[in-house]
Amino acid sequence: MCGRCLLGISSSVEPSFFPVKVPRRFMNLTCFTDRQFYNFQQLYLVPTVLEVWKDKQSCILVEVRTSGRVVSVAADGRCCSPGHTAKYLSYTLLDIVLRKALLKGIQKLSPEGQTSGLEGFHSLVCGFATKNLHFHHAQMAVRMLIAAMHWNENSSRAQQKTKDGRQMFKISFPKGRKQDGVTSAVKEKQTYDYVSTLLAALLKLRQTRETHAKARLERN
Repeated sequence: MCGRCLLGISSSVEPSFFPVKVPRRFMNLTCFTDRQFYNFQQLYLVPTVLEVWKDKQSCILVEVRTSGRVVSVAADGRCCSPGHTAKYLSYTLLDIVLRKALLKGIQKLSPEGQTSGLEGFHSLVCGFATKNLHFHHAQMAVRMLIAAMHWNENSSRAQQKTKDGRQMFKISFPKGRKQDGVTSAVKEKQTYDYVSTLLAALLKLRQTRETHAKARLERN
């Protein structure tokens, strides 16, 4: 099932600086300091993601309100810190769009709607905010929101077709299924238009807040 993430609020992108610290030292490369990195992250990257997400979320909610359709929402929580502890709990609401062809099967699994899309979103989040690393609250929140933007843009991709118009499928062999193959649809390639939106918003913010002092003042 596919749906759009309406809310992904948790408890830029951090720690991206230290993994390159050792190799650049041996390569004798000049780079900005870790302090500069975290200042820019806190003053520009985090506010940019929050601003873009707020705009995208508002558009989704307006569309839902004006559509006139009944909205089925799946909700679940996810603990996002190392060791699977509950330091950062994110709670996600996912708008589930039900297709008539699937209604009969869905009713057998869950009379209130299918939540596989929600589980898929949580799996996606691990790619943006791995549980193997610790992130501070603001960085954890924006990683969740970027994951939500990616999901909203790509969760409803159409199925690819051959040149003669036939739908394309692929076969995978999960370990738990032994030798039984599982057939699934081949979706169109993912898009990343939200990245361009984030970059444009970041440049605009940087132009209006030329110095860190002004950025701190505006942020407060």
